[in-house]
Amino acid sequence: MRPTPYLLSTTQADCVGLPFTVSPQSITAIHHPSGRNATMQKHIFQPISDLNKLQRPMNREDRLKTIIANLEKHEQDVKTSIVAEAFQKLQTARQEATDTDKKAIDSDQPVDHGRLPSNLRAPYQQGSGDPCMPHIDPKQLAEAAAGQATADPQLAAVLEAFGHLREYETLARRAKEPYIKALERQRAQ
Repeated sequence: MRPTPYLLSTTQADCVGLPFTVSPQSITAIHHPSGRNATMQKHIFQPISDLNKLQRPMNREDRLKTIIANLEKHEQDVKTSIVAEAFQKLQTARQEATDTDKKAIDSDQPVDHGRLPSNLRAPYQQGSGDPCMPHIDPKQLAEAAAGQATADPQLAAVLEAFGHLREYETLARRAKEPYIKALERQRAQ
């Protein structure tokens, strides 16, 4: 079986933009700097088109422009892949939440809401709570709320996607930087 050609874009800045022939089995051997190997690898390693069909750049400036253009196109492809995966996770989380809500509605007992309005109108006074309960620090309450928010599968999918996008943008910027500087130096000559 012939190895599939892949483009290694941002895991090794000195090799970015160059075509590599990598077998799918060896992809797992390359480590991502953040440790999220499998998640980012499936986005970063994208099949590339046949390089024999492409015209070779005539001079160094054209070569650098081609490399930068290929990196930018690959960056967009990776971002699209990350967003598509996040959208799929979000749809799955929404479906699971809908299924859970249906189960909860079916199993709930009727609740007497008669005293609820009067309880909501009562003003809270510090110290009027249960004396056996410890004082709750507002900062701890905010941290607990943030922890609960990230436990929400829908929000977790979105936050994960933004984290991947931010991380990849940083890596892509660092990968393109040497080529952009080389192009600027070439134009200055």
